[in-house]
Amino acid sequence: SSPDDDDDDDRSTKTRPRADRLPVCEALNNLGLLLVKRGNFDAARPVLERAVEIGDAAGLLEPSGTVVTNHQNTTAAWPPGEAHPVELASCVWVNNLALCLKSLGLYADAKSLYERSLAMRRAAVARDSGSLHDAAENTTNHPLIATALNNLATVAYLAGDYGDAEASYAQVAAILRTTLGESHPHYAATLNNLSNALRAAGRYGESRAALERALATWERVVGRDHPHVGLALNNLGVLAHHQGLSRAGPTVSSSASSDETLALFAKARDILERS
Repeated sequence: SSPDDDDDDDRSTKTRPRADRLPVCEALNNLGLLLVKRGNFDAARPVLERAVEIGDAAGLLEPSGTVVTNHQNTTAAWPPGEAHPVELASCVWVNNLALCLKSLGLYADAKSLYERSLAMRRAAVARDSGSLHDAAENTTNHPLIATALNNLATVAYLAGDYGDAEASYAQVAAILRTTLGESHPHYAATLNNLSNALRAAGRYGESRAALERALATWERVVGRDHPHVGLALNNLGVLAHHQGLSRAGPTVSSSASSDETLALFAKARDILERS
């Protein structure tokens, strides 16, 4: 081929996603995730950052219907109406880097990446629905979006941004209520998380309401002796303690637990010791 043809090929690979870079990104992601699971976050960080860096340079982290499948720039258009597997994989790379940064206590950086992952998932799910327009509206009730919002809620809670955590957990609960139903354990777990955020924000009445719904669901679905029930009762005890302090004022010692608090802690202990 002529030099001009080679120049055209180079421009093409720079403007279209390069699927030939997918394996190295996947390998880096797998290595980084293994290091994260082993708790070696400092070693995992540069590996996961490299996966995202290569994916960015290859255009793999942006929604596209066409990918470059080899060095001759043979292209393959992905069918409309289906989430592109490269898009879904690249969401995971970004998400895992965010997980690593969150584990290192770098909450602001983790939040930024989780927000990026959410936007990527919205685009991928919008493709799955057959529309790339107004992705936010078209992906309201998808489980992938619930997972991304849950990650955002968790990092917000850890950072002390309880208002943001509450808002995201509430969105997750709404999605799971629609997609899984109110009798699903995942819905109950989200209500428990929502309750924790509300309690941390001092909104004790709303926190109790959410937690009591979680407890009722767990008792009905997994049984009264399940560890999840013990966890919910323990959280109710913590909440009752905070409510008691709030009603009594700041002069009361934290050891002045109400009868309700003691009873809840005792029930939680009994269940958790048997499990």
